[in-house]
Amino acid sequence: MYSYEELVGIIAELRSDHGCPWDKAQTHESMISCLRNECEEVVEAIEQRDPENLCEELGDVLLQVLLHAQIAKEEGLFTMDDVINGLAEKMIRRHPHVFGDEEYGSDEQNQARWEEIKRQEFLKKERIRSRERYQKLKSGERTVGVPVTLTCKCCGQEFASKRTNTLFCGPNCRSKFYRQEAAESRSRACTCENCGRVFTTTRADVKYCGDDCRYQAQIKRQGARKKALREAKNEKETKTA
Repeated sequence: MYSYEELVGIIAELRSDHGCPWDKAQTHESMISCLRNECEEVVEAIEQRDPENLCEELGDVLLQVLLHAQIAKEEGLFTMDDVINGLAEKMIRRHPHVFGDEEYGSDEQNQARWEEIKRQEFLKKERIRSRERYQKLKSGERTVGVPVTLTCKCCGQEFASKRTNTLFCGPNCRSKFYRQEAAESRSRACTCENCGRVFTTTRADVKYCGDDCRYQAQIKRQGARKKALREAKNEKETKTA
């Protein structure tokens, strides 16, 4: 049975000078399609209720995570330990009802609390970035009016702007972000009346998780009505006889 440390060592060996040529040639950008495909295969394994395949596909996703972390380590950006530490801190921070003194309220209250914590995290990151930009201005590394590279809050793409407090790369991303934020504030968990699956929606009159379940429910209702009519007819004929 291999340990986590041994697996990290295997990935590092694959990326070493005497490792695999394909693994050594990979970058964050070149592996985007691989990451998407592996995540889709995990979803497929879950939908097919195939635990053996799910175990394998989760391993493939873990491989993607470890490879990205190894590439970042080689570039001096961060390590897998940083990823784990950041995730652990985030989970503790976002679950004050488990790791703190807060009480677990209703689903709506906890969702609102979760969103507020996320908002505070974003604001903290922005304050840190603002201080860093100010220090660069102060030290003369950057002059006022010269475009700086920022990251769009909506799509995550980098863009150039002369204003250091710009959050979005364009009006489309700005409107998309605030539409999504408004939709999330109205979202609620519902249980499909046909299959029983829990899903999220922003509408108050939704009963089914999709068109397939809506159609199946309609067929069931039609069948039930026909059955009731047949039973009523048979009962009437029996009384007449």
